Amino acid sequence: MASWSTPDPVPARRARIRGGGDCGDRRPVEVLVDPGRVQIVLWLLTGSLVTLNVLVSLFSGLHLLPYGLVRVLDGNDRDSFLGGANTVLLLLAAVLMTGGTIVARRRGDSSLGACRVLALATWFAFVDDLTGLRSWLAEVLGARYHLHGVGRYAWAVVYLPVAVAVLIVLVRDLWRVPGAVRNRLLPGLALYAIGIIGLEPAEAMVAEGRGAASLSFRITTAIADGTALIGLTFVISALLVAATRTIDAVTLVLAAPDPSRRPIGAPDAAGSPPGPGSPSSPARHP
Repeated sequence: MASWSTPDPVPARRARIRGGGDCGDRRPVEVLVDPGRVQIVLWLLTGSLVTLNVLVSLFSGLHLLPYGLVRVLDGNDRDSFLGGANTVLLLLAAVLMTGGTIVARRRGDSSLGACRVLALATWFAFVDDLTGLRSWLAEVLGARYHLHGVGRYAWAVVYLPVAVAVLIVLVRDLWRVPGAVRNRLLPGLALYAIGIIGLEPAEAMVAEGRGAASLSFRITTAIADGTALIGLTFVISALLVAATRTIDAVTLVLAAPDPSRRPIGAPDAAGSPPGPGSPSSPARHP
């Protein structure tokens, strides 16, 4: 008597869907970022860029390096590595400051006003660095009023309201800031202000006295650029320390829209409009 046996089931193969379809199980992905290690990487990057900038300024002032190499590594050029790092760090500081503002608002923290002012000031500094607003303003004022020497940096007066607002916030809310954050934030803001605004008159005097191609001018600008970058790294370190003290983790969820849920009145995959009994059709009330 013949016996019939069921063949062993063949394991199903998951089809490869081209065009960004669902190719596997949708599971959450966690990316763990250690703020301490981020600070180490930032300080190594800052130290390397500042050192390279000083060396390049020194050798270019002595006419020992070709212009192509100087342009890539010199902080005087906005397209150099130092200029790009300054823009990226400003963006990171602005994002962290905005995140701190959101956390302070949800917790009902009394420092919400200070966080908002600092976040706006950081975004202003980022936009200024990204667009070259300072350079444009200096050219306009110089051509309009024929400014020379230190007068070429009269644009700094326009930035005084931002500096005064930040100073008022620091004086009013400084006692609320934890020591580990305050000891990084204050030196960072001071160094950044000195590098961006404080040393600009010195650069102007050296440029007028010895020329913009002189060794003295290149060293002065390297010191100013390095001071600003070090200050910015201090600020980001303070924000990272503050983040670890206020929140446990940040969850970022990237999810594609559910294809089974269609807007009201939208046709289905076959192109036909939804019927009266379909879930996506509008309900009729008598």
